[in-house]
Amino acid sequence: MASRNFKVGTVYTRVLGLLKSGAIKQKPLWFDIVETFPPILPTMHNRAPVPGRARKLQYWEDEVREKFYKEFKFIEPVNLYETDNKPTICDRFIMHYEQFSQEETDGDVAFAKSKEALEQEGVTFSRIKEKEEKEAVPVKENTASEDNASIENIFQL
Repeated sequence: MASRNFKVGTVYTRVLGLLKSGAIKQKPLWFDIVETFPPILPTMHNRAPVPGRARKLQYWEDEVREKFYKEFKFIEPVNLYETDNKPTICDRFIMHYEQFSQEETDGDVAFAKSKEALEQEGVTFSRIKEKEEKEAVPVKENTASEDNASIENIFQL
């Protein structure tokens, strides 16, 4: 039978009860930390929500990434199974942008210099543009004439 005991206490108080009763032999890793530094706000399920809306998190590099991906639409795919954590082209671009933005006051100049720095490292943006143009699907013109439109001619190719 289902119960609503999960609403009675916090995770801390429930784990504390399990430790005292012997149901759990070993303390969880977080237990001593929560005892030392208890939460400022109560962690009960019926706590009133904080008034107002949550702030949007916007980092300075988000704008640079947005501009980068708008200008260079196709960039290499990222393999999420790789664990070597090598930086992507965009990450390398942002590292260069950060260096140049400290020297330059204009963001467009830093953007152009970052692009040039990546081109010197061997990244070719012209191939990316060519690949985008090749992958663009040409729009076929409608070959059927309006004079020929009839129920019999619908399925004729």
